[in-house]
Formats: sequence, C-alpha cells, structure tokens
Amino acid sequence: MDNDNEFENFSCLVRKAGTGEIISVQKLNSSLKYITGQYDLEILTLPRTTITGVKINQHQTQSVEIPKPGKLTLTYPHDVIGSIYVLRNNKHEWVADISAGGTARKETFLLQPGSYKVVYRGANAVKTEETYEQEFKLQAGGSAGLSL
Repeated sequence: MDNDNEFENFSCLVRKAGTGEIISVQKLNSSLKYITGQYDLEILTLPRTTITGVKINQHQTQSVEIPKPGKLTLTYPHDVIGSIYVLRNNKHEWVADISAGGTARKETFLLQPGSYKVVYRGANAVKTEETYEQEFKLQAGGSAGLSL
C-alpha cells in the first residue's frame, strides 16, 4: 500500500499455506524474514483482503501490493443502527456495523475499493418498512459521504 500515515496501522496475518496456523502478525509497509515456502495472507482491511499461495524464495524479498482504501464518512441526523455490506461474487457480505447514538453524529470507515451498500433504520424503528438502503462505490484513495 502506498505510504500514507492515515493507513499505516493496518496489519497482516501471515499463515503457513493451507494450514491456517498463524506464523506472524506483520505491519503493512514493513519487512520480516520468513523461512522459504508458501504463505497465505489475511490483511486486516475492511473488508478483509486474502491472498493465498505467496511464495517466499531464499535471499529474495517478496512484495505484495493491495489497493489503497477509500474513506466513507457517514453522518447521522438521528440515532440509527445498521450495517455496511460489500458486493463480492454477486453476494453481499457483511463488513461492519454502524451505530450512532447520543452525541455521535459522524463515523468514518476505511474501506477497500468496491461496491457497497449501507442498510439502516432509526434506532427506535420497529417495522421492516422503516429500513433503508443506500448504495455507493469507492475507488482506491477516493472518498464518499452519506447522510443517513
């Protein structure tokens, strides 16, 4: 990922390929030495980024690049509850919950590029027809703002 202080806190779970055994937790934009072999990576972005079968050769550096996330800013005129979903393989997958109440009237999420939707309702709503959806797209390094 491009060097950008705003995104420096992302980490990556490094697993021995095919086993699920976590070998290391590595900060993005850093280097660590590994035994030669194949590894699976789970980068702790929203949504998670998975890269399988990364081959590490002796005396070589293996770089893996991921797109820079975009920024979603949600503003709430009233208390809401809901979730953010990403569209992958023609299915919506849960990414994160949203919950604004009290004095919290704004939330920011760093999301990987893609097509998303926010499904939400007023915190005191009890009927299904009081549920709303807003779709949006994020590009690498881009931003989107929604008022719920």
